[in-house]
This record gives sequence, structure tokens and C-alpha cells, in this order.
Amino acid sequence: MDSKYFINTNEALVRVQVWGELRAHDLIKLMGRIGSDPRHRPDMGAVVDLREAHGHWDYSEIQRLRDYVVRIANPLWRRRWAAVVGPGNLVAAAHVLIVISEPVAGSIQMQLFEDAQSALRWVQGSRVERHAVANGAREAGFSPC
Repeated sequence: MDSKYFINTNEALVRVQVWGELRAHDLIKLMGRIGSDPRHRPDMGAVVDLREAHGHWDYSEIQRLRDYVVRIANPLWRRRWAAVVGPGNLVAAAHVLIVISEPVAGSIQMQLFEDAQSALRWVQGSRVERHAVANGAREAGFSPC
């Protein structure tokens, strides 16, 4: 697996591109590297482009990634992760990951997209929603956490 990532601190966004054979342990290492980057914050959303990646994941690999996601999920930081995917086996694995992760990693919402622009709009929508909620609370006399 090869990859590159870019962290935009102003937009609270991580953009990732992955190509080649993707295994769960490779993705976990990449997520750990991004998480330890000094520019990374736990409230950042992510758009991960997997269109040039491939792999054949069995349930144990999906479960390994789900366990990692649960460990890094922090209920104080709601965020969205979007994966841009093309046809192939990784799409099925990603669907299963989302289904088995949602009940236990509720602070992280995940969704699949066929194009990067739709993925970006969805991830950035969470920032706009949080901003609107904070402004509404301020206008009502409450101080946001």
C-alpha cells in the first residue's frame, strides 16, 4: 500500500489518498501516523480516496479495523469520515465496517461516496452544523463547551 495525506487545520480536514493493495493493518498504521501528526486534532473530519486501492478483506480484518476505530473514538469529538470508492471488494468490506462500527463508535460517522466532491461536501457539512449549533447556543445565552 502507498499513501499520502494532507492536513488542513483551517478546515479541520484530513485528506488521504491510498493506492495499491490495502490491508487492515496498513490502514491502522496510516491512521496512527496521521493521529500522531502535530497538526492533527481529534475533531477533524476526513476524506479518504480509495479508488486506486484494492484488497480482499475477510471478516477478521474488518473486525480488527473496527476495534481500532472504537479505541480512537472519543464521544467529545463528533466527526465525519468519508471514503471515496470505486467498484470492487473494498466497497463490500467498507459497508460491513460501517454497519458494525456505528453502534460502538457513535462519535464517528462514516459514509461511502463515488466522487470526491460529494464526500467533501458531506464531511464539511458537519462543521457547518456544529458552527450553527454553537451560534444558536450563544444567541440563546448559553456558552458552548
